[in-house]
Amino acid sequence: MRLLTALTMISMLLLAACGGSPTPGDQHLEGTAEIMGGKPLADQEAWARALVLIEASDGSRCTGALIDHDLVLTASHCVDLLDENDRRVTLKVLVRKARGGFDTFRTTSTRTHEDYALTRTGAYNDIALIKLEHPADFTIPLMKVATTLEERSRRSSKFLAVGYGKTKDAFVAEDEERVLRSVSVKITTRMQGRQTTFNDQTDMILVDQRSQRGICSGDSGGPLLRREGSGFEIVGVANLVTNPGNQQEPCSGYSAYQSVVYQQNWLNRARFQIREEARGQTNNN
Repeated sequence: MRLLTALTMISMLLLAACGGSPTPGDQHLEGTAEIMGGKPLADQEAWARALVLIEASDGSRCTGALIDHDLVLTASHCVDLLDENDRRVTLKVLVRKARGGFDTFRTTSTRTHEDYALTRTGAYNDIALIKLEHPADFTIPLMKVATTLEERSRRSSKFLAVGYGKTKDAFVAEDEERVLRSVSVKITTRMQGRQTTFNDQTDMILVDQRSQRGICSGDSGGPLLRREGSGFEIVGVANLVTNPGNQQEPCSGYSAYQSVVYQQNWLNRARFQIREEARGQTNNN
């Protein structure tokens, strides 16, 4: 069963944070919040340097993950943006330095899923790649992308939500910060009496955030991580939150992540295409 079908007709909130005052109950509202119930990640956590902050010229912010030193995995709704004059927004990617601060990268191209759709019932195939103008520091450990989902790992593995969002629910004003936070989260296969799955054919992964531990606006595009050996691997990309019981606190219900396992054929193809495009641009210069 497709998760977004189960979420039909429920008020949802896309997670790109932008300026302005949000209004409770708006469909696909781009609000102003946060990793909730978590803690900042220290600069000495080497793997955390692969988690990047994406800032757009229209003021919106997202999270992403380096899967190659010049490729960022994120959500389509973070890059498929037009400003108030219907012009394509420009993006910059901020990568953490080993001793604090950020290196800023311009982007040369993006690749969104060809079947990405933003509708009144949700975001579909909400996954994208961003190509950096130059590779990031080669000492940064890259994020591994998972190739399988198993029901037993849902029960036995540790899962972590990570993002540059803030720390309260969506309709609470809070100063913008460039702080990366993480929080342990619980994967669920049931919401409002509806049953979903957790396997290789699951397109969306559902996280229970009713304990106020999880993601919110500004965390869009960030990874859902699963403990794998001594490190972590990406199993999902943050898309949206929903709280059927309380639209005033949309981030205190459930969040949905696009499964990278379900999208692995697209990811392999998109990686090839974005590199071919870059090579073509180089040859033409």
